[in-house]
Amino acid sequence: MLRIKRLLLVPVLAFTFAGCGGGGMAPTGGSSGPAPAPGPGTPPTPPTSPTVSITNPTAGVVVSGTITVSAAAGGSSPIAGVQFLLNGVALGSEDTTAPYQISWNTGSASNGPHTLSARARTTAGTQMVSSPVQVTASNNAFLNDHRVVVDASSTLLSWHPQADAYSEMMRLAWEFIRDKRSRSNPPHYLRYCCFIPSDPSGGNFAWFHNPAGLYAMFVDSLIAYYPYSGDASLIPIVKEMLDYHLANGTTPGTWTWPRVPFASSRNGDAVYRGDGDGNLDGVNGIEPDKVGELGHAYLMFWELTGDTQYRDAALDAANALAAHVRTGNATQSPWPFRVDGQTGAVREEYSANAVAPVKLFDELIRLNLGDVAAYRSARDRAWSWVLSFPLQNNRWNAYFEDVGRDPGLSNLNQLVPMETARYILSQADPASVDPAWQSRVPQLLNWVRSTFGRGPYHGAWAIDEQSVCCSSNGLGSHTARWASINAMMFERTGNPAYREEAFRSFNYATYFSRGDGVVYDKFGSAAPWYTDGYGDYIKHFMAGIGAVPEWSPPDGSYLVRSSSVVRSITYLPASISYTTFDGQATDVLRLDPAFTPGSVTANGVTLVQRADRNGEGWMFDETTRVLWIRHDNATSIVVTCGNC
Repeated sequence: MLRIKRLLLVPVLAFTFAGCGGGGMAPTGGSSGPAPAPGPGTPPTPPTSPTVSITNPTAGVVVSGTITVSAAAGGSSPIAGVQFLLNGVALGSEDTTAPYQISWNTGSASNGPHTLSARARTTAGTQMVSSPVQVTASNNAFLNDHRVVVDASSTLLSWHPQADAYSEMMRLAWEFIRDKRSRSNPPHYLRYCCFIPSDPSGGNFAWFHNPAGLYAMFVDSLIAYYPYSGDASLIPIVKEMLDYHLANGTTPGTWTWPRVPFASSRNGDAVYRGDGDGNLDGVNGIEPDKVGELGHAYLMFWELTGDTQYRDAALDAANALAAHVRTGNATQSPWPFRVDGQTGAVREEYSANAVAPVKLFDELIRLNLGDVAAYRSARDRAWSWVLSFPLQNNRWNAYFEDVGRDPGLSNLNQLVPMETARYILSQADPASVDPAWQSRVPQLLNWVRSTFGRGPYHGAWAIDEQSVCCSSNGLGSHTARWASINAMMFERTGNPAYREEAFRSFNYATYFSRGDGVVYDKFGSAAPWYTDGYGDYIKHFMAGIGAVPEWSPPDGSYLVRSSSVVRSITYLPASISYTTFDGQATDVLRLDPAFTPGSVTANGVTLVQRADRNGEGWMFDETTRVLWIRHDNATSIVVTCGNC
């Protein structure tokens, strides 16, 4: 912030002198004659600050609708303009002509107290800000048919009671998917991208389907939400999605890209073979970044269930990606965005979403599965390209399956940079993949906000999807994505500004849920997407709670995050028991106020209670009710209540 030092102006007394008989000089005043003109060395009178005050509205009033805010300004120098301020931020443009006034739509601000002031500027360059006038905005403000809720400081809250708002959004979304599964055979989301809310069966919205990305998102949501909720009945729902794709959406083994998933299909098709559109994936078209996404999801589902068909599908995806990796540059990514799966012909050269295959390779390398040497080589080439190109030039292009080919690389999106940031922050040590992460992730957050930020609405930033689409109100899933990265940055840095941004935007994202399980991609959507409202919505709230466990409900116990896939969990009044895929893992739980841990065992061995996180054992914060557990060689964990 530029700080301007103010000069101390000392008043100067002007005297005239008359001669006395003794030749002495004496001060005289009154009307003895005109004052002499200033001498050539007399300094000019400095300009004085103007006066300014708010004349409407008056302090303490309640305002609604559109009102006129006015101010009076004057001074020794002409007034050049008056800038009105709302809560210290410019309200509209500067008014350069009297009378000084502006129209304010109070409905654009949150209900609650607000401060109005005015800053007057003279032609001589002096300025003055008026005394503040506090008013209270009271409107029937609504977002997506929900009445806007704010706290005493006008911070946007969820439309649902805040204490369990994020949990309720996830529960409603999962219950809706459960209901959709029961209404048709096969379930509507296996053949359609979107549904018509007024049609119980889902309807037929004529648009391309995006199964690979959709099902990968559902796996992400399940892996995070199942240990949190303990609801094992969700596992068969996601299993059905993956099984359907394996049976009906995998390329033949004789193709150039063998045994990999198709990213898209035509509306309503029972078998996925690309969207068939010559300006999109085309007939037999695949998207290598979705091969990485769904391949990683297959691998996570194997870790959850132990079913080797998913491990094998992940290996098929990795083998194809490793065989086709290439050297990237500013206009050519390590894998093309669109390819003819049968012939290998490139249909679109560039996608910045290299992090999806990188995640698949990372996990296979960690587990020592498959052709590790080939995977490591492909992974290093791809990640080096990310560090050298999109993280330098912000060319975050190409993710969405239903967007036309973009050879000019003009259509940017927010999904890829935010998922790249998530990959960096998800590492045990972010510096291991990006030594500049502490500056890089904030730059990505700021770039997404400046490029796709809409609002802010009631103090919350909404995030839109991409350059060519979609809404001045942003989208719920993308807003929640941006919020989740802010929450993760708060956990890493302790900077409360990140937590506040996350809190406001998560709350805004709740308004996309209608309350009956219908989650709109954008306000008033005629056909909400299964991605934006469900697969790519639930997981971001879980990431936020994982980073800030206090956002889970205050009553009840929850496993909010683990570095491992959690394979089973049982919540009982006096114990919590769960199993993890990895023997070495770190787990974070938020415990009920009536549940204070007395002991933690790993494979039956009692872990020590620690005062730090530098080794195996557990820590419990009685204020936040957060339990941290590290186990180094065990998969069966039992937390026993000490006061139940």
